Amino acid sequence: MKKDLLAYTALAAVCLIWGTTYLALRIAVQHFPPLLFTGIRQSVAGLLLGGFMFTLGKAAWPGTAHVVRQAIGGFFMISLGNGLVAWAEMHIPSGVAAVICSMMPVFVILVNLTINREEKPTVPIMVGVLLGLAGIIMIFGENIKAFSKTVIT
Repeated sequence: MKKDLLAYTALAAVCLIWGTTYLALRIAVQHFPPLLFTGIRQSVAGLLLGGFMFTLGKAAWPGTAHVVRQAIGGFFMISLGNGLVAWAEMHIPSGVAAVICSMMPVFVILVNLTINREEKPTVPIMVGVLLGLAGIIMIFGENIKAFSKTVIT
């Protein structure tokens, strides 16, 4: 019972924290340059996570090869991924950004189908992706309607 409560609490925290990401970005880019903000945000997150792991006694000093690999991945994920989303939020509503980013599982499935035609998505994967998209559209539907009207006119 206690383990279930912990799991549901963790799920609620993830929903609350990730659910406010795009709104927080929208507010932040009105006051800071987008790449500066995402750099500071990710650096603080890394320091907090590193400090947490250090206090647990699970932190290890990485080798040079590991740092290089992580720096390359970090550049593409943080600078290009989060940085471009933050830059886009200077021009589009946060709800539209959330809907576009929620399409990532669909893009991954399409790329995977292009690269590996033998591995098809399973029914549970497709149901999960469609339910997730439906939820995002239900939450941010008004932003999508408002955005489409401003783009058309």
